[in-house]
Amino acid sequence: EARPALRRSGEERYKAPNRSLLAKEARLRGDLDTAIEGWRRAVVRQSKGANYRCRLGADLGRAGQIDESISESWIAIELKREWDLPWAEIGVVLLNADRNAEAAVHMERSATEISEPSGHFWFVLGTSRVRVGDYEKAVEALLNALKKRPHHGMALDHLARCYFELGDTKKGRQAAKKAHDLGFSETYEWRRRMRRT
Repeated sequence: EARPALRRSGEERYKAPNRSLLAKEARLRGDLDTAIEGWRRAVVRQSKGANYRCRLGADLGRAGQIDESISESWIAIELKREWDLPWAEIGVVLLNADRNAEAAVHMERSATEISEPSGHFWFVLGTSRVRVGDYEKAVEALLNALKKRPHHGMALDHLARCYFELGDTKKGRQAAKKAHDLGFSETYEWRRRMRRT
């Protein structure tokens, strides 16, 4: 059962950050409805807050409200165009909805807009490329993600899959082992099953 957001009073300049804090706490409890309500209230208090818009979009995406999620992320992009998180968030939402081709097109366009992508952005770009079978370009993006976040298990797992698909079993095994050691075993297990058949 969703708990109603606590009401806070005080100076206006603190109200949006307070709503943000309540939204984060609600998300940590797994209460997406209250989190979304908190982000909505933060946006009402500070409509030009790109961070609030992006976080609202992310939680709407988690709740399956895809169109509204994407809309909020686009508003965040318009408010802070160089920030890569809302661009990546649209990709995540589309990938989670199995709209892989659309995610790939969006992420490729995004890559032309962002001058300094984060590890997360590279990971989402790489994942979108994996999902559409563009393994060579996926390797490039995933290696960039791993430069910024060397212990990103899921990026290593995707990278292993790409190497196997491209016929480089040595690199595939190395990446799969590293991913497996970090708790991401999808490609490691897939490869073991393939060897048995």
